[in-house]
Formats: sequence, structure tokens, C-alpha cells
Amino acid sequence: MSLFHDSDLKTPRPCEPNLINDSLSSLTGINNFTNPSDISKLIQEKTYEVSQKGIEIAFLWIPGHCGIDGNELADQEASKAASSTDTHMLNFSTYKDSKKLIQMTLFHKWQNHWSKQNTKLNTIKNNIQVWRNPGLKRKDETIINRLRIGHTFATHNHLMARKDPPICETCGVVVTVKHIIIDCSMYVDSRSKHSIPYQLSEALQPDLQSNINIINFLKEIKLYNLI
Repeated sequence: MSLFHDSDLKTPRPCEPNLINDSLSSLTGINNFTNPSDISKLIQEKTYEVSQKGIEIAFLWIPGHCGIDGNELADQEASKAASSTDTHMLNFSTYKDSKKLIQMTLFHKWQNHWSKQNTKLNTIKNNIQVWRNPGLKRKDETIINRLRIGHTFATHNHLMARKDPPICETCGVVVTVKHIIIDCSMYVDSRSKHSIPYQLSEALQPDLQSNINIINFLKEIKLYNLI
């Protein structure tokens, strides 16, 4: 197997089949014997098989759409072949194809299972996409994640101390993350000042500005260091 640029072929090569392609990346992949893709490896194997029969194939790269006669015609014929019902389809699946199919299948199964759950985190995060917090300091990111999980020092410290759950002095209910961020009447003005949404799932979305608003809100109500 040999790889040529179109300028290398000064004279016709009647005894050697020439495979002409305008995709340099494809031809470079075929010429990669160190770590070829599945398709490239298959082509290399088939090329080697015919070389054992005395047939040497030359792969020729030509620039696409550069005024070369017949280029447009070749593209038209390739499009016809791709859309034709008479085109023979290879029963071949690469490792990457199989890996992608498995990932998609597992993703849908996991998402379906997650959607049926009834947990505090599920009510905030209704999908299994990775939530990232770009632009936040390490401590702020930790606080946001703790709020999403629903376990903070202010709301769950009683478990370690073996005491009763903390009760809000203003509202007379058990203190939870939802109560602090959404419900407590003591923080109505601060909540409005920092544009905190009325739904916990919206307030804790992976949005930089929303996260900053939550952090500033917690600092103002003196709970930042208790999360």
C-alpha cells in the first residue's frame, strides 16, 4: 500500500490500481499503522490480502473542489450511491459504534430509573446530566452541592449531637434547606433582594449567576458558614 499526492503521479500507472480520495484525514488514517481506527485497520487488512496476490494499491489524495475535471461529477455519483437502494450495505460495526450504542442504552435506562425516584435530590435535579459549577470558588461550590443534596451543618448537625431537629423561631417548623431558601418569612426581603426563585429546583440550577445569588443571600442572612 502506498500513499501519494496527486502531484506525485506524473505518468499513468496502468498496472497499479489507484484509489483517489479528497479526504486527506481518511487517507492519513489508513496510513496509520501504529494506532489505526477499526475502519482503517479493516482497509489495511484487505489491502494486504490483495498485495499477497501481486496487486499493489496506490491511494491518491486530490484536493476537493479545486477546479479538477470530474470532481463535481464524482461527488454527484457518490451521493447517488449513498442514497441508492441498490447500494450494498456492509454488515459491519466498529468498536466505537458499539461503544456509543451501549452508552446511549445505559443512559436512557439510568435516566428512566432516575425519573421514577422520589428523593430530595431528584426533585432538584430531574436528569442525570453532569452538573458543573464553572466560575465558583471551591468553598462556594461545596456549599451549592450541599444545598442540592439537602444535608448541611445548619439542618443536620443535630444528628451528630443526638438532639432534636432545629426549629425555626419565626415559622415554628423544622429547618430544612427548602425552608431557608424558599419558605422562611424572616428572609423575604433578602430573598427578593438577591432574586431567589420561588422553586428550589430553579434556585439551585447549575447557572453561575443563580449560584452567586444564593451565595450572597446566605452571606446576608449569616448562614454562609453554617452550610
